[in-house]
Amino acid sequence: LQDRIHQRHAGWTSNRNFFGDFFNYRIDFDETARRYENGTQNYLAIAALGESTATLLEVGIDNVYSHLLALTDIVITSAEQKGIHVVTPRNHSQRAGIVTLQCPNAVLIFKELMNKNIVVSVREGMLRIAPHFYTSIDDIHEFLDVLHHEQTLLSA
Repeated sequence: LQDRIHQRHAGWTSNRNFFGDFFNYRIDFDETARRYENGTQNYLAIAALGESTATLLEVGIDNVYSHLLALTDIVITSAEQKGIHVVTPRNHSQRAGIVTLQCPNAVLIFKELMNKNIVVSVREGMLRIAPHFYTSIDDIHEFLDVLHHEQTLLSA
């Protein structure tokens, strides 16, 4: 079937003899599936992936999961106490490490959070916070302080 496929993209490793003459710019496709390779692998990203995976494994996936649940529990409890509607399920078995809050003026609050270098996002008019294992409890409290302050200002 390879003879019937019009290959739109090729990389230097698509060639039959890719370590041959670098100045022969004729493409002589390899007969194997290697002909679909786009070129040099992204070795920097591969190395970064290896290191980030090693870091996650060193910290421990169960520890990351527990930490995320603790952080998201704090956000959910605080939001509920301040009358903010929480879209995210409270049940741990139904939750990821993301909390979505339905609050008035989410876009304005988002802009103020970003001005204070607190990175969240807006999805469908709601605030979305996605902490990770490097997020501290202090980071969460800083987020909540700004959230509650802005909500108070905007509702006044």
